[in-house]
Amino acid sequence: MSESLKQKTISGIIWSGVQKFGSLAVSFLANIVLARLLSPEDFGCIGMLYIFIVVSQTFIDGGFGAALVQKKNPSEEDYSTIFYWNIIAAVLIYGVLYLSAPAIAAFYRIPLLCDVLRIQGLSLIISSTYIVQANRLIKQLKFRLYSLVTIVAVLVGTVVGISLAYYGWGVWSLVVKEMGTVLVTGILLWVLCHWRPLLKFSITSFKSLFNYGFMILLASFVNRLYENVQGLIIGRAFSAKDLGYYTQAKKLEEIPVTAFSDMITQVTFPVYASIADQKEYLKTIVQKNVKVVNYISFGIMSLLIVIAKPVFVILFTDKWIDSVPLFQILCIAGMSIPLNNVSTQLFKGIGRSDIFFVLQFVKRLIGLGVILFSIQWGLMAMMWAIVVNNYLFYLMNCYYTSKVLDYTVKEQIRDILPNLLIVSFLIVLIGSVNRWIYILNDIWQIVILAILYICIYWSISKILKLDGLVILMQSIQKTNKKQC
Repeated sequence: MSESLKQKTISGIIWSGVQKFGSLAVSFLANIVLARLLSPEDFGCIGMLYIFIVVSQTFIDGGFGAALVQKKNPSEEDYSTIFYWNIIAAVLIYGVLYLSAPAIAAFYRIPLLCDVLRIQGLSLIISSTYIVQANRLIKQLKFRLYSLVTIVAVLVGTVVGISLAYYGWGVWSLVVKEMGTVLVTGILLWVLCHWRPLLKFSITSFKSLFNYGFMILLASFVNRLYENVQGLIIGRAFSAKDLGYYTQAKKLEEIPVTAFSDMITQVTFPVYASIADQKEYLKTIVQKNVKVVNYISFGIMSLLIVIAKPVFVILFTDKWIDSVPLFQILCIAGMSIPLNNVSTQLFKGIGRSDIFFVLQFVKRLIGLGVILFSIQWGLMAMMWAIVVNNYLFYLMNCYYTSKVLDYTVKEQIRDILPNLLIVSFLIVLIGSVNRWIYILNDIWQIVILAILYICIYWSISKILKLDGLVILMQSIQKTNKKQC
């Protein structure tokens, strides 16, 4: 890897982190306020429709965004073709959602959802107009500009949403919040990204990108369907209130998981693609990523497990206390997600979209079967089924990673096992301490538990000289030296 690419990678990681953590921080603070102003049922209604919006967005992109990033030298013709395809797909899909909205509302037995879906669905058309601009910035590793755009857009949407919630708009405040974010993102990308499409649609370019993108599309569709079908099942099998509790737990769990995973995705995909033909060096990079990612991911998620109850009480009040056990189980499942992303981006980066699709399809098919089987024993059984699925998916990723790199399943498990054992011990240990300090107020519980956890985790890591910590500290030191 050249020094220029190394520098761009480091800068990309930093600014990608700024984008993800910045936008999620704004969303997190907004969610605290909105949770106090709105009811679990309001969040449940949006959660019921989320699967339709997210899956639709997947079809609009169609895997072409990833194809543009993966292609070595995409032409202006390539970019323009995909630009027009995105808009055409968005209009067609919105038409389907508009016509099916009454049936979806009837499925959930909530008439209001018809109008909500028809309005919120307009965001699909708006977002389709700037997908190419966003992918160009990612392709060029211009994460600084993309980060600023995202954070500003989220901030504007949040202010509007909270204002409307305060004045009693209920579920519509959540709809307008998302619409505002999408609209501002589009305006800023069109103003700041100087690319403009040609008045040309090339069938040749479309076919070329489709060959790679189609597999990504199918894999992404299956993945999105699996990730969001849980909300659909809860909303139908249980109640809007249960879905509201789940949605709140999921939102909080997704803040670290999504931020960390997306940061990995945005940076590693173009980096893996640039060194795809250097197998030995690629293995070294992937292995280092696995060690660092699991060290950070396991540490953060296990800390959230031990401080979950006082955090929910402080942030959302006692009316959301039923979300706590759901949140803790989701954190256990979420530990593995960033690790899974390291593998999936590898398959995409080396051009093996066939493996990516087959693996995603098989995993999600199995996962969906496990979840559907579990619901007969209630919501908690379904949550534990998600945990089982996530770690089964990781083992499957390990197997296929060993097939494309000389990085065996045994090596991959060995690289994560020490951290897994350490955090399991800490969850039990700190959980026991929590039983003795429950008489303290919630803030002091968080402070004591967090400090105790971090000190013990850091100390054990230093004593055992865990590779994840060593690599992380070396990277930080190198970055500081370059900045100096």
